[in-house]
Amino acid sequence: MQQSVFIRSLTIAVLSAASVASAIGTISSGSATFSLLASPGGQRLTDFRPLGIATGNQINEDFWAFNPFFSGTSLFSITSESYVGNTATIGIDTGGNSPGTLTYQLTTTPTAVTLTSTLTIMLGSTSVGAAKLYHYTDIDAGGITNNSAVLLSANRMRATGGTGTVDYSAIASSDYQGGLAAAVRNTVLASPSQTLTNTGLPFASGNFTGAYEWDFPMTQGVPVTHTISYVVAIPEPATLAGLATVGIIVLRRRPSAH
Repeated sequence: MQQSVFIRSLTIAVLSAASVASAIGTISSGSATFSLLASPGGQRLTDFRPLGIATGNQINEDFWAFNPFFSGTSLFSITSESYVGNTATIGIDTGGNSPGTLTYQLTTTPTAVTLTSTLTIMLGSTSVGAAKLYHYTDIDAGGITNNSAVLLSANRMRATGGTGTVDYSAIASSDYQGGLAAAVRNTVLASPSQTLTNTGLPFASGNFTGAYEWDFPMTQGVPVTHTISYVVAIPEPATLAGLATVGIIVLRRRPSAH
């Protein structure tokens, strides 16, 4: 089954019918969960609960987008899917020219939950060319939409909501951008392709989104790999209990999608 549009972001399976609908695939580590949801049109909603279901969704959307030869955004098709334990493996392609693999891995330690996304692609038919690759996210740190954010380094952003934080990092990205979805998402999906502006942070308050960009040459048959990660610190037990109480209230009062 091949599905066009964005590489479908993984999202947490609904552990209660009231919170999320139509989970397609799920990975987990300890009490943390992340799975893929069915969603309308091109929007690929996600629901990541690193501290358990009651503490709220912390990533509303997550996808990779590809711009071969700086011509315009090419959206990956999905050719296969596998969800086993803490790892999801998704086969991808762009019209037969850029086959590859997207993996998501979820790990838990006593101090943090880490979700890593790694994309590997190669040119299948064109011999050589330059390319742009983007990763985009809509973060709801603390399980709430009203976040602030700062740039900790050129490859690391931190979003904060309530008492929760999500660190969003990339390995060796060329550029970044933060801000509201209308600006960041539109830049990522523009045609002809655009360069991220290295602006938007610090972000004072609102529905924070962020993106990273990689610019690189590609040679036929030579794979290229890029990686992003989310890290959520595990709070002390007393703080976690308080977050769970707030999360239950959010699940009762707030719709699951923006």
